Amino acid sequence: MDREALAELLDRPSAACRAARVALRRGGEYRVWDDSRVPAYRLASTYRSRLRNTERRGVETLDLRDTVETLDQLGNEQLALGQVVAPEGAWAFVLFLRPGCAELLACTGVRRR
Repeated sequence: MDREALAELLDRPSAACRAARVALRRGGEYRVWDDSRVPAYRLASTYRSRLRNTERRGVETLDLRDTVETLDQLGNEQLALGQVVAPEGAWAFVLFLRPGCAELLACTGVRRR
């Protein structure tokens, strides 16, 4: 997936999508793993744990709770994953996409140390 196509998918009103799009446009590193699929329910479990851990440790996140709720609703649907890392490395974003990367379903960001 090229940078511009990914930036278009990130053109959504959520805080994480906006920040990931800015990071991507400013030259942030990105990857999309469209060839590996993970069931949404497994991702929901993983990211629910991350939500608890980040809240407990006071780590700043963007749209993590909304992402977990979206993943819960998707059940057995197979998802592809992507990642954007801000150029200065302060934020990392995880993207949850439909196979074929035609649609972004959720995006979350976490502040890195």
